[in-house]
Amino acid sequence: MRPLAAVAWWWCCCAAARGARRPVLENVGLVVRPRPLTPARAAMLRRLRGSGVARARLLAYGGAEVAATVAALGGGARVAVSVPDDEVAAVAGAGGAADAACAAFAAHARSGAVDLAVVGVTPPSGVGADVRHYEALANATRNLAVACARANATVAVSTAFALNVLRSSYPPSASLFAAPGPLRPVLEHLRATRSP
Repeated sequence: MRPLAAVAWWWCCCAAARGARRPVLENVGLVVRPRPLTPARAAMLRRLRGSGVARARLLAYGGAEVAATVAALGGGARVAVSVPDDEVAAVAGAGGAADAACAAFAAHARSGAVDLAVVGVTPPSGVGADVRHYEALANATRNLAVACARANATVAVSTAFALNVLRSSYPPSASLFAAPGPLRPVLEHLRATRSP
């Protein structure tokens, strides 16, 4: 059974066993791979939405994929879009890739359905990661944020890190980075834009 199908099956069985509709589960979401949204996948997303799941992270940013996911999840759902790893370098450059990426989902950001754009899908592996990769992430998050601001598409732009970038993570309020130097440009951008 595919992961999304397994989650949907488990969740629907649990909801059916309880015999009641669940309230919106604000801290529960799902990841949607960028494949054509078949009727079966759309039905699965609707069932999850009916069970209270209101957030999804789409591992793409294309307008058609976003529209299909938003339609399947229904009103009030929130979708985070992702810039795939193989496009990070282009979005980090000055060639207009950031404008094209934002243009693909800008209408959904203006409607409130898309509220987060995540640069990269696979988090860098921490201290051993290539410094150029962190620079590309910093430039790409900055470029995408500027492009979305120009397009009047209010959306937070962030990226993901592997947990091993932290030397300690407990308690969360006392977390420390193992080697903050290469991360500094990304972290400064996230702090300046108040992005997650």
